[in-house]
Amino acid sequence: MAQAVKASMEELLVPFQAASDAPESLRNMNTDDFFRAFLVYADKFTGECCRELSKIFRQVSLTPEVRGTPTLELAKKIRQTVFEKLDMVLVSYVDSLKQINLDLGGVVQGLSDSSVLAEALKGAAIGRVAGGFGDTGKVFGTVGAIAAAGKEAEKQQALLALRQKLMDEARSLAFSKIIDYLKEVELLPENLLDYGCAKCFGGEIDFSKQALAVEFVRESVGDKIRRALELTLNLERMQKEEASRVATAMVQAASEKTGKATAAGCGGCLLVIGVLVLIGGIGQIFDSKSDPDDPTIVLACVGGLGLIIAGIVAFTMKKRQSG
Repeated sequence: MAQAVKASMEELLVPFQAASDAPESLRNMNTDDFFRAFLVYADKFTGECCRELSKIFRQVSLTPEVRGTPTLELAKKIRQTVFEKLDMVLVSYVDSLKQINLDLGGVVQGLSDSSVLAEALKGAAIGRVAGGFGDTGKVFGTVGAIAAAGKEAEKQQALLALRQKLMDEARSLAFSKIIDYLKEVELLPENLLDYGCAKCFGGEIDFSKQALAVEFVRESVGDKIRRALELTLNLERMQKEEASRVATAMVQAASEKTGKATAAGCGGCLLVIGVLVLIGGIGQIFDSKSDPDDPTIVLACVGGLGLIIAGIVAFTMKKRQSG
């Protein structure tokens, strides 16, 4: 029984072990691929563990009821009783993957016979963030009032920035669910072997042997679980650093666009004002009632020319920046 639990838990930790053995692969790891791999391995771990234990229960149990229960049915009972908390975390993990629009269409085929995830995976390939923004749609309503007053480029930039923020939050949630799952797995050997020994031996159970079996599994996989937790936290940290880099780049791009638009706007304003001032000054010169030597007329003409020149310079700078 202890050997079956150990083997199943080691199978769960395969994706983490592979990354730990090759540090370079951690930096090159695709987060979405890691999310899919964990889902498949977690469900496979539960299915195989329950199936193998159900076979052992039927072989060694002193209870006729257990020996007479079909293997698949007994496996489902084990999952419902011992893996309830783990499956709840796994279902919420699937929901977080929907939020980042992760395509899980190919995952369904790899689920175990006793899986409870089929219902949770419905519509997973559509997602909610990219598919019309779903639950987060109301958040985008707050952007509308701001975006409507700005230019189209600024509107698109605001929408992209908010969408990126929501995606980053969903990814952080997915990482937190993996951590929650691994912490629950740490408690599994005791719960699983306690249930198995009670089912198989009833009042004839040897608690000292049960305690030794639990300790055997813990010593075998405890360090691997701790490394898996550490690796997950490192991946999450790298994800946040990348998200911060992307956010900074988006802010810089928005600032450049705003700066160019401002330069163009200033150039246009300066040209218009300069032309109006110059026309006003020239008009005063040809006005029979005006004194040609009036310093305000000279100032208007010179000022108008200065504003026109400043406007041309602003447009020239914008053209160079665009080039």
